[in-house]
Amino acid sequence: YIPGQAKRRLSVTEGERLAPQLAVLAAKVHRALPPAALTAYDPLPPLLRALDPRLAALASRLDESGLLEPRQQVVLHGDMRTGNYLIQGERISGLLDWEFAALGDPLADIAWLSLPPWLYGASDRAGAGLVPLEHFIALYEQANGLRLSRSGLTAWRVAGLLRWGAIARLQDARLGLAPDSVEPLSPLLSLAQSWLDSL
Repeated sequence: YIPGQAKRRLSVTEGERLAPQLAVLAAKVHRALPPAALTAYDPLPPLLRALDPRLAALASRLDESGLLEPRQQVVLHGDMRTGNYLIQGERISGLLDWEFAALGDPLADIAWLSLPPWLYGASDRAGAGLVPLEHFIALYEQANGLRLSRSGLTAWRVAGLLRWGAIARLQDARLGLAPDSVEPLSPLLSLAQSWLDSL
């Protein structure tokens, strides 16, 4: 049992207090010794490409950029975002949902926590819905001693949008819902296209 509460909507004050803690936590995860059972993170698995030709087309463009080639292999949480860590009082007390843990580029986790679906209305605070993205990146870089590639981060954000689009489609099917019930795909694809065009 880990004490604390998973919260999705956080005030600006809470965000400023928690962002440094989340950055340090992410850095600790990325510096951890990898368990032998961890497999390589696949940002654009074959199933994603098979679900929708639009996902496949953007995935192919992203592949051609070469920006998803891991620059280093670290332990990834795989679903690090607001809603997947516990807050007790004024501190982060734990990190939930490790089922997507894998080995890969640390940009994968940083990109994932910055995606619009996990900001819960705080679109001006793309650093996990806590602080502006550049502020969070600076906190993470300070905690981990790394310099993150901004073009690499954008590429991983595109991959994250495509991955979430595929997951949402699979959830629609699993729940017996019409396509686009969990998350409309077209706005995600439009944003992914825009970010991809900026590279």
